[in-house]
Amino acid sequence: MAVFPLFWSLYLSFTKFSVIKDQNGPTWIGLGNFDRLLSDPDIWQRFTTTARFVIPAVTIELLFGFSLAMLLNRAFKGRGMIVTLIADPDDAHAPCGGPLLALYVSARLGRDQLLDTRYFPAAQGASGQQTLM
Repeated sequence: MAVFPLFWSLYLSFTKFSVIKDQNGPTWIGLGNFDRLLSDPDIWQRFTTTARFVIPAVTIELLFGFSLAMLLNRAFKGRGMIVTLIADPDDAHAPCGGPLLALYVSARLGRDQLLDTRYFPAAQGASGQQTLM
């Protein structure tokens, strides 16, 4: 079931298709999208800009991750708590998420009052109507 989006995206990469403009469905163009992409003179500049950010970030994360793993591999007091908090971040955020959810759904200060203009200033929309920003 989760494989369908992967294969659908792969199929669409070989077609000309716009969800907004094409009512008849995708038109097969083969490698045309890839040819157009790789022949664009700006794309190589974009690839190098992306690489300048990605390569250092991945390197730092890899070094940090391995260093942390090596540190936590040793026995010390409190190791179990730290490993639990790192391994299961959903439980670590529960103390923050629970009270916020309770505030959001409470009868005293519910959704309508959270979106009140006292908390969010009203802005003039393009149609002239007041909108919350």
